[in-house]
Amino acid sequence: VHGGPSRTSLLCHARRASQSEICMVSHLHPQPQNTKRCLHQFSCIQSIMKVLMKLSGKKKDKDSTQPSPKKDGKIDSKKEFTKSHYNINTRHTSHEQPSARPVEGHSLEEWNRTLPPLEDIPNFRDVSASERPELFLRKLKACERMFDWTIAEVDDPQLGQKELKRRQLVEILDFINENQKALNEANMPNVMEFVSVNIFRGFPAFPSPGHVEFDPEEDEPIQYPEWPHLQLVMEVFLRFVVSNEVDPKVARKYIDQPFITKLLGLFESEDERERETLKMILHRIYGKFMQHRAFIRKSINNTFYH
Repeated sequence: VHGGPSRTSLLCHARRASQSEICMVSHLHPQPQNTKRCLHQFSCIQSIMKVLMKLSGKKKDKDSTQPSPKKDGKIDSKKEFTKSHYNINTRHTSHEQPSARPVEGHSLEEWNRTLPPLEDIPNFRDVSASERPELFLRKLKACERMFDWTIAEVDDPQLGQKELKRRQLVEILDFINENQKALNEANMPNVMEFVSVNIFRGFPAFPSPGHVEFDPEEDEPIQYPEWPHLQLVMEVFLRFVVSNEVDPKVARKYIDQPFITKLLGLFESEDERERETLKMILHRIYGKFMQHRAFIRKSINNTFYH
């Protein structure tokens, strides 16, 4: 990372890479004989990944110093979770283009009423090939539906809707795997809106006494209940980033600096599975969107040291 005190050690670590590791970035500089240039490119990416690995394992000490809302002497975790998870004014709200949250003042139920019912959307195999592109867009829109994940599963009246959304997400991912042209330029706004609505959010509160620090070796790992949905959405986004159908010159209208800033903000997630997936996505963005590389390095530097 430019200007960081650990830059020398990071670059030395990268230069010790084997020839097989160098091939990881051969698509960025396809001339295999230009070893020096390839090593320089690889060292930049290794620097990014080294810092990301440190970021993903950092402890949230600062959170323990902030008092949580209390009610009658007890922490009202459900209220805190709901407020942070769905408030459009949280720091992790979506990129403004396209909008990823209902306008201020609308409840979660009002937002969901604007979307197509999940049960009314057929499977891809039940429609003709000519109808599938339009059905793909309908599924993307329907899967912008949001849920309250603070309710226990045995008492959750939306459990059936959550399972319906999960199945629709699986169908979307399968359709993209079989039809790369689904990620064409015309569908980019729909795909990016779908991604933004689902991944940019406030994080749930896991209150604990201020003097207790999370120990990854002793304590159970924190896992968000929405991960079965979130994982599939991130897989769709990863397919979008690596697809040959996605032209970086066009996609940078959506994957711009504000978007990347919010993406880096998601590394505050307590769920290790989410942070690991984010590392992979950011790595791919760094490799494909050359115009964002300096900004990503600078942003990681600011995040790591502040």
